[in-house]
Amino acid sequence: MQHTSCYDCSFYSFMVLKLRHSVAVSKMLLSSMALGGVLSLTACGGNDATTRTSTPINTTPTNTISMTAHSPVYMQNVMVKIIHGQTGAVLATQTLTGTDVKLGLNPLDIAQNTPLITEFLPVDNTSQYYDPALNRLAAFNQPLRAYSYASSAASVASTVRVDPYSEIAYRRALARNGIYSASMNLADLKQVNAQDIDTANGEVYSVFNVTKDDISYGIGAQSDINDSHYLGVDTYVNRGHLLGLGFTFGHVLQYYQNHANSQTPWLDFSNAAAQDLLDGDLDGMTMRGLGQSGSQLDILQDRLVPDAPIINSDGTRNTSNLLALDQAKVRTDYNQQIGAQMLNYFGNISGFAAERLAWLKTINTTNYTLPDGSGLANGFYHLHTAGAGNYTRAFGLDLPDNTHPLFKQALSADDTNINDIEQLVGLYKNAAGCQLGITTNGVITLTQQNVTSTVHVNREVGDNLSRPSAASHDYTLNVSDLDASGLPRFIQIRLNGSQVLSATAGVSTQQVPMALDQVSLSCNF
Repeated sequence: MQHTSCYDCSFYSFMVLKLRHSVAVSKMLLSSMALGGVLSLTACGGNDATTRTSTPINTTPTNTISMTAHSPVYMQNVMVKIIHGQTGAVLATQTLTGTDVKLGLNPLDIAQNTPLITEFLPVDNTSQYYDPALNRLAAFNQPLRAYSYASSAASVASTVRVDPYSEIAYRRALARNGIYSASMNLADLKQVNAQDIDTANGEVYSVFNVTKDDISYGIGAQSDINDSHYLGVDTYVNRGHLLGLGFTFGHVLQYYQNHANSQTPWLDFSNAAAQDLLDGDLDGMTMRGLGQSGSQLDILQDRLVPDAPIINSDGTRNTSNLLALDQAKVRTDYNQQIGAQMLNYFGNISGFAAERLAWLKTINTTNYTLPDGSGLANGFYHLHTAGAGNYTRAFGLDLPDNTHPLFKQALSADDTNINDIEQLVGLYKNAAGCQLGITTNGVITLTQQNVTSTVHVNREVGDNLSRPSAASHDYTLNVSDLDASGLPRFIQIRLNGSQVLSATAGVSTQQVPMALDQVSLSCNF
């Protein structure tokens, strides 16, 4: 295969940024660079033709704008759809044989910040893809998707990368809204907005060191790696693309090492990693209520990371530095595994350039640094650092300065600042059919039979947390909205530490009720 490079306009070229992990750096990135980034559809690709092959099933009208769907690996007879995230309408359809295919979009269909879903689907049993772990074609038998959005209709022309990592981000964007399956239901899709997409892409980039913006390679055989001139090490950017390919394949290769019976490792890895990353961390745990160990436990029996998960329970350690220290073994053990997979993979390719391999061996895979001590271009998003670990802060009122207040009001569910409820996020059910849902963005829903109450964490006085003493782990969490009569409508949750004990919905004339005046729903968990 012949390839063209697009690194000059890549939003996050690996190795271009030398990030040191600090709270100041992370806040700067979040505010000034919008890490995870607008999949601003003016990035690489544009309207220029590519040299990769595709087989269209319809022609692009002259009055449309062009969008390119890109796969890092060769695809054969795969259906590609562009779907409007708010209406469910299929905006364009093509078949792909190769690594890139163009689709024509009507700019009138796309308003500012419109979420778009690029979906790869099998056509029939002839649909295949190149799997780097198997080093051969494998059956493409399940969908892969990527979320993007247009900052404006004029910015739609772009290239969108679709692969296991985009699928992980797709599911994480849904999970932020309390949707924990790979849903294509319109009611679910309509809940996802541009901020969810940015955040999910940022988290995936941060955890896996794989950027959605690197579209510089399309591999259909190991020999393609030797033929790809842009994978040399003669420039800073080319080294970044080599690492990008190494990380893209490395996680899948590590998965296959532990799942040697997998017939489709590229696809199976996406499912396993997406389940783990529903909670935003690659740590052997998933969203609460969805794990395999009990109704409120989120531990996965089949985990990607080599170490048992470390659950954060001490609020005095809720800083990025302390959490990174606590999670160091989980993170570095997994980093070393991925580094070993990259070296082994490239080292076993016949004819792989010796200078490339020698340069890769200079990288400290324990902490992903170069010989001069500078970091790789890992995105430092929120509290995440380069690789695996549990960076979800402990719930409660104990603070890193070792103070232990009894009360806090105006609670927040803002990932760019402090999310007071992040360790509670999940889906809780009891034997009587009662269900409590808590989403990352602060939507709390209590449902029993056909009755549902919903409130939102939005920094109001009625959103508060209290406990009876500084030594106590018994908490009362109130979250409120106003009902139709103007009275505060609450969901009140009682907890021991982060363990949910009960939830009650009703109204109260008090802003900080210890018990509700009128109760419409009450459930024990």
